[in-house]
Amino acid sequence: MAIFHFFQYEEELFYSYWDGLHVYLAQCDSCGYLYRKWDILLIVDEGVNCETCALFECWDFYARNIDEAWDFLKWLAEDTYDLRLVVLIPTCHSLALSIWPLLGVKLGTVLIMIARLVPIIFLMRVFLDLAV
Repeated sequence: MAIFHFFQYEEELFYSYWDGLHVYLAQCDSCGYLYRKWDILLIVDEGVNCETCALFECWDFYARNIDEAWDFLKWLAEDTYDLRLVVLIPTCHSLALSIWPLLGVKLGTVLIMIARLVPIIFLMRVFLDLAV
């Protein structure tokens, strides 16, 4: 059980949650209490929303050791920060808005899927253009 609870809002991207948690922990550190990685991992595990929890299960977060889990959370924070930039691209955003009601999933999940597919599609086009 975590020492305290720090919850992620339903539509909040993970990078925002991760940054907010670190701001809070920095305030605690100034009071003289230092949290170990394990404590922070427990806080995150109990505080993330259903969407992030599903990502954890999909990417075998629970099978990782402490350092691998920590690196994964840092990667996820960077990746979801980059996702925020993808939302600013109008074509991706309008595509996500038109698809997500049809699939019956949350907008954030669709945006994550699009953020994963756009670079792959771009690289495939580059390689195909080079081959021709």
